[in-house]
Amino acid sequence: YSSIQMGGEGGEVVSATEGEMQFQQLWQGVIGENLLKAGIPPFAQVKRQDGSLYGCHARFRQDGPNRFYAFHQPASRNKPGRFDFTKGDDVMVQIPSKGNVYEVRSGKYLGFTDTFPMKMVPGWSMIYAVLSKPVADVTLTGPKEAVCGEKVSFRFAATGPEGAQTFHFALFGPDGSEIERCAHNLRTQANQGEYELFIPFNAAKGNYHVEITHTASKRKATASFTVK
Repeated sequence: YSSIQMGGEGGEVVSATEGEMQFQQLWQGVIGENLLKAGIPPFAQVKRQDGSLYGCHARFRQDGPNRFYAFHQPASRNKPGRFDFTKGDDVMVQIPSKGNVYEVRSGKYLGFTDTFPMKMVPGWSMIYAVLSKPVADVTLTGPKEAVCGEKVSFRFAATGPEGAQTFHFALFGPDGSEIERCAHNLRTQANQGEYELFIPFNAAKGNYHVEITHTASKRKATASFTVK
């Protein structure tokens, strides 16, 4: 079945909703109504520009006072692994309560809100962090010198957010390239933590660069030390 809508002054604007889409919209309404009757509100709603519900995969995680959302629209099976960022659907996301919203891939701050725009590109996932408080700054401290065969300790913190936080630790060698085997994601119980790095006996001498990144906001801090 198809539902055809005609608009404009003379019916020159025509839109058609095919049977599959009609069934999807009807099913969304039925399931949503039953969940509300059972006392289970949606953790998020995604809507088109006309206000109708937009079908996509969604995931939600609560971690203390912070919330995390992921949205995904499957791509065509004929073109796996290809993303066309010039195309996609412009939609609006609404969540139950306001928070400090960050788009995790870019770290872009979307404000203290419960509604924000999103572009759904087929095959590409959008991830958002909703923090109780915004990230004001990230700091990193550590030693200025290190000795081969010993450990060095680095302390890091994010000013502002509450509860458990996730950071990314990266180390760059004297030639400026990242030493990928030393990269780690670090989850802390609060907004600060400590990481110990072992300096191999055969480590190259010279200046090393350490970088810590708050994964939700992409705010960074750096430090350097010399291996003699």
